[in-house]
Amino acid sequence: MPIRTAVLAGLLIVLITGVASAQQSSGGDTKRRTIAITYPNRGKIDIKLTGTTRTPKANGGAQVRRDRGLTRVEIEIDDMVPAYLLGADYTTYVLWAITPEGQVENMGEFRLNGSRSKLTATTRYETFAMLVTAEPHYAVSKPSQLVCLENTVPKGPVAVQSADVFFTGDSGRYFSDERLPDATTKDWAKQPIELLGARRAVRIAQLARADEFAKRDLGDAQDSLAKAENAWLNADKATTELLGRKAIREAERARALSEERAEQKRIRDEMRAREETIAANERSLQDYLDQIDDLKGQLRVSEASRERAEDEAERAHEEAADLRVQVRNYSAQVDQLTDQVRQAEDRLGMVEKEREVEKMSVQRAQSYQSLNQMLNPVASTKPDPRGFKVVLPDSLFDTAGRLKPSAAAKLNPIAGVLMGQPAIEFVIEGYLDDRGSADGILQMSQIRAQSVADFLAAAGVDPNRFKVTGYGSANPVAPNKTLKGRVTNRRVELVFLKP
Repeated sequence: MPIRTAVLAGLLIVLITGVASAQQSSGGDTKRRTIAITYPNRGKIDIKLTGTTRTPKANGGAQVRRDRGLTRVEIEIDDMVPAYLLGADYTTYVLWAITPEGQVENMGEFRLNGSRSKLTATTRYETFAMLVTAEPHYAVSKPSQLVCLENTVPKGPVAVQSADVFFTGDSGRYFSDERLPDATTKDWAKQPIELLGARRAVRIAQLARADEFAKRDLGDAQDSLAKAENAWLNADKATTELLGRKAIREAERARALSEERAEQKRIRDEMRAREETIAANERSLQDYLDQIDDLKGQLRVSEASRERAEDEAERAHEEAADLRVQVRNYSAQVDQLTDQVRQAEDRLGMVEKEREVEKMSVQRAQSYQSLNQMLNPVASTKPDPRGFKVVLPDSLFDTAGRLKPSAAAKLNPIAGVLMGQPAIEFVIEGYLDDRGSADGILQMSQIRAQSVADFLAAAGVDPNRFKVTGYGSANPVAPNKTLKGRVTNRRVELVFLKP
């Protein structure tokens, strides 16, 4: 039925909107700004790490070398305090790599020896920021908001590209253990961090309702924790550490599985409620159609009565006339009800179309604003009558109109942001000064614009999103009489169009 199709379409839109809202509502943490560094191939860079206001005395240093597609980090930190002194939620420290696109990688755990620790780790990232955070255990997948150390831009003659990185620290739904603490014992501070982390990991899994959605996995973690506790009481430190790490892995798996199953249950419950609403609407519609059938049956009875009345003698003529009037009234009612049903179906279809158009318009506007905000940290944007634009200067191109190798550091972050907002269309326009023949100038401006387009397409940006045009010496932004003016006019503009 047309109405049923429209109702199902509306249900799908509501479900998609609900899932998107749920995903957005899981965030809300304050973003943090730090520095990402691009490490050159076959070069060793010394990086200094400084403490934050929570750990002002902490410091560290790292040697970073990139070779054959891997970045190797050798790092040492000093003047650290045990993580549990920073809060009951924390037991250890973890090193993170965070890219300008917001990707995070757990690079390993620091094991303090007094106040110092060393760590060697590798990552495939070429451009990233390094942070050290306090964590509840070593197997976490997102950094907490308690940042203890962060890298600074290296000094010296080595040219290293750097960029701002904005990331959202994990405030965590489980970073709030409100239970009253137990009294400490003399050997508490000597307990292995694996045992402390296992206790916290099991508690986090319980807060994530693993006893409801991942009972067996939580039971495995609790069993491993109990065995680790027993090994510690028996002074078996090696077994305690081994079982503690095992309990952490099992508890983290129970937490992840519980969150996934809880979300699936929430979606199923929402769908069941919507299906019940649809079924109730369909029952109401069927009742309405049954009423129409009853009226049609009454009409048929009235027609039969009219035919019988016409066969009667003149004495029944007035009665037959009355029946004909009734028939006309019933026919008018049926026609009116039929028109109301048709109009209702038409209005419902129009409302659904208008909602879909409005939703797409809002989404494109939000994507356009998000793109403008996300490009600001990696490229300077300027207003344009058609929207806003990013200007690529003459210094990024060689004499043949092709991009220099160094241009990748400028364009890679832009390409990463564009891939995150696939709904926004843009144009790539090449311009030159007025030196040379008109045909040569036009051809060179087209080559420059096309080289930028080829780079973005190779980086993963859909070529169907943009158009490429060379305009030669048109639209100068500075006088061509001076060298500075001519250099300014030699440019390529990425113009992002308003939705």
